Amino acid sequence: MKNTFINVLVLFFSLIVGFFIIEISFRTYSLIKNWDFDKQKVSVDNPVNCFNRNKDFSVSQLLPNCKIPSISINSLGFRNDEIKEEDLISKKLVFLIGESIAFGWGASDNKTTITGYLNDMVRDDNLIFINAGVPSTTISDSILYYENYLKKFNPQSIIIFTGWNDILTSIRSNFINKTISKLRKYSKVFEYFFYNIYFPKVIYSDLLNFYNEKVIDEYFSDLSKFTQNHPDTDFIILTLPTYLNLDMSYQEYLKEIAGNVDAFVSLKKLKFLYEKLNNNINKLSIYNNIKVVNIAKDFSSIKVSDRKKLFIGEIVHLHDEGNKKIAENLIKYFSDK
Repeated sequence: MKNTFINVLVLFFSLIVGFFIIEISFRTYSLIKNWDFDKQKVSVDNPVNCFNRNKDFSVSQLLPNCKIPSISINSLGFRNDEIKEEDLISKKLVFLIGESIAFGWGASDNKTTITGYLNDMVRDDNLIFINAGVPSTTISDSILYYENYLKKFNPQSIIIFTGWNDILTSIRSNFINKTISKLRKYSKVFEYFFYNIYFPKVIYSDLLNFYNEKVIDEYFSDLSKFTQNHPDTDFIILTLPTYLNLDMSYQEYLKEIAGNVDAFVSLKKLKFLYEKLNNNINKLSIYNNIKVVNIAKDFSSIKVSDRKKLFIGEIVHLHDEGNKKIAENLIKYFSDK
């Protein structure tokens, strides 16, 4: 009996030692393979260099006067040219709020963001379109930002373009997915197992998926309450365009979606969450102070191969031509303001 116990103990510790040897080997290999000092740095043109993200939403969430290649933040913390103080008082302001797609992650210049195009296309000297988009935010963040900082500018209209981060939250906030993410972060062995076995064989094949659908419902309720708390403000809410489709290959999906944003569900489940969020946005058209612009429907009429050209190489972020197309969809709502 005593010998059996000792043998089990030896086996147990041998397995632990073996695991650590394998883990060290994987980490060493990964370090050698990916060692590149330049990759460890954030590139100078990365928008994160202009982040001022914190829990105090009473201040700009972007660094005022931040200037990096392709991005210029003004003294108020908006991705716009400088705005005169008298213009803020005398002119009609239209704010675009939301996440990175509103901010213009992927635009080559301030002028090729949605608001940049609108300021150029809408021939009304009494109207200013202001880009108050902040990357990496959810709808609840955007609402807090408006209530605590943006509201004081008294905008006439608000354009809302956001939702992808809420979809990601619905995936990431599930307990099992959070646990898996931590294991991948701390163990190269588990990361190898995840990418080569668990993700392709279990998740991508739609055998087993975990997500929190309640987050999508909360998106709808938060947006409904926010807009109806401001009955005298005109809202334009955009559905989310994409080229997400069920014919995407595994490698394309891994590169352009799951691996890119570190959110792992099957292609089928991601499409379900995406469509549910857009359907919820469309339901908001019942309110008198809301116009829903179905950008997703407009983009879906474009052939997938051509639609991809409007994005930067993944399904979320638009480049200049994509932003221009959205601006063209919005012009008619401001032509007679």
